[in-house]
Amino acid sequence: RAAALLRRLAPRAAVIVVDAWDTMVVNGVTASTETLLRRVSRGDRQLLSGECNSWPRCYRPLLAADDAGRRCLGQPGALCFGNSGAYAASAAALVDALLPASVRELRGEGVVPTADGAARRFAPQVDPRVEVGHDQAAMVRAYLNRGRHGGLGTGYGIDERAALVLSLYDCAGRNFTAVGSKGFQYCFERPHHPLERVAVERRGAALSLTYRAHDNSTQRPLLVHSNGAGAKGRQVASSPVFAPLREQLSLARESLLRRRILLLESPAAGPCALRSLGHALDSARRSCLAQSACRKKFNLAPAASPHAQIP
Repeated sequence: RAAALLRRLAPRAAVIVVDAWDTMVVNGVTASTETLLRRVSRGDRQLLSGECNSWPRCYRPLLAADDAGRRCLGQPGALCFGNSGAYAASAAALVDALLPASVRELRGEGVVPTADGAARRFAPQVDPRVEVGHDQAAMVRAYLNRGRHGGLGTGYGIDERAALVLSLYDCAGRNFTAVGSKGFQYCFERPHHPLERVAVERRGAALSLTYRAHDNSTQRPLLVHSNGAGAKGRQVASSPVFAPLREQLSLARESLLRRRILLLESPAAGPCALRSLGHALDSARRSCLAQSACRKKFNLAPAASPHAQIP
């Protein structure tokens, strides 16, 4: 509903959809980011964040059958596998093309044309135990089938250089792992250690995070995503690489919490409201404390009061 509201108000606005709990803004909008977002706002570019690991299934064979995927897999260090923790599109492309395509894939209803122009279900390649109802599977499938969904096409790509979002999942050890008996899988093409390519440098009074991409280009992503099972925020919270950023955020904590943000279709604040960041975070804390699944996910003890603060 928030996306639909943006679609009506500003159809050419560049929208970035990100995970709430394990992402962090690490850079301002640089000239290269602005150029990329300008392409997104025109509607000729949609971007899915990339990582070195494939989940919830090993999509390596399907990616290798895709021209862009095969080229990416041939470049050591490229982030070829899609991650639904962040994606970008214009408000119009998001509502009219990307979200409808992902919903069809989420239901296992992706389609391909037949010789007579009719449509048939693409579901035979979909594992219903794992992929149906899984948001990351849906976004990856929408990418792999981008030419078969209206409004998507060659403009829908993977952020293989981390130009916009850097996923921090570390690909090490076995390059294929089956998880349990339900069909979940991890796999990667080759080992990759993102933190070894990250540096934090000072640019004037501000700090800037840089990432050395597979082609040795220097990227300044807008966001980092501390993704992966058991890794929720761990890399950012504990790695020495991020110590200067953590210190800067700590010093600016009070001013950041007072910053006003626009909330759209918020259950607590209504369809459109200006609130401080601190107010929004406190509302999220109370909501999480009221839900046993959320408390379990983030290892939080039930609070005596729903207004109790969480560090």
